[in-house]
Amino acid sequence: MSATLASEVEEASPLPDNLPANKLIHGPLLPQLIRLALPTAAVLFMTTLLNVAETYFVSALGLNAIAAASLVVPALLLMTTVASAGIGGGVSSAIARAVGARRQDEAESLAWHALVIGAAGGGLFSLLALVAGPALYRSLGGSGASLDLAVLYSNILFGGAISSWILLLL
Repeated sequence: MSATLASEVEEASPLPDNLPANKLIHGPLLPQLIRLALPTAAVLFMTTLLNVAETYFVSALGLNAIAAASLVVPALLLMTTVASAGIGGGVSSAIARAVGARRQDEAESLAWHALVIGAAGGGLFSLLALVAGPALYRSLGGSGASLDLAVLYSNILFGGAISSWILLLL
């Protein structure tokens, strides 16, 4: 049965004889894994470096600033995870399937739809941060100057949520 299926696939889309061998299948595994992992490792390294630098600079502003930043971080992580891992994973998968099937028009359409989804998701997070941010940060233990700074930081940070979402989705 599998031989029949393979012959049907070959008849539907014959491959040229002059294509090079697929290195992922026919090459050594470790160099390919390293080559595929390096961009992700570089992004994670730069993100960690940025977070350390941000913490260093915020620490120079005092304890209330550190407390304010730590109140906002959970909301920021939620937004980043939803945009990049949750919805972004689906967007990447859909575009990759369209490109793999050589449906360029569909891939471009999906990219434009991702732009709209990014604008809507970013707008929603901006609105939620403005409306529910103070109550959320108060429920996390914020009060006084640290709560005021958290709300200010949140308003600035989530004011740019649309551009963050679009970047994370695309």
